[in-house]
Amino acid sequence: LVDVDKGANIFAGNGVQVRLGYEQLIQNGSGYRALLGLQYYTLLSQEATLRDVYLQLAYQYRDPSNPVVYGVVVVYDTGSKVETSTTTTTTTQFDPAIGAVVYLEYVGNGILAGWGFSATSLSIKEKSSGLSVDASRAELYYSWKF
Repeated sequence: LVDVDKGANIFAGNGVQVRLGYEQLIQNGSGYRALLGLQYYTLLSQEATLRDVYLQLAYQYRDPSNPVVYGVVVVYDTGSKVETSTTTTTTTQFDPAIGAVVYLEYVGNGILAGWGFSATSLSIKEKSSGLSVDASRAELYYSWKF
């Protein structure tokens, strides 16, 4: 997303993501999931930080005999914000955008329960220049259900 002078670059998948959501699987195996997420990343040198808030709405399916949930998601990104502070503080903001996500999540029993893999396709534009940036990424995640 941003090249930091004399430092590491910030990429779309950097950082920690926390999501809070609700899901419902109906008896025939299909259902939905709604998630509100926050992505945060800071360089160890404290030269730059990334903040991003997004909403995911998913259709998901699970065959009752299969311990894997398959999902297709529409994601609404509210607009990433990157602040760099090498000599002066500079803020780079991105316009809101809509993208797509697909995921596989293991919901069976055992050591792999809760682990998932997702791939996101998202293109965002920088507000000031209109430069389009590919913010696509893949992630391995763990989810807790309560």
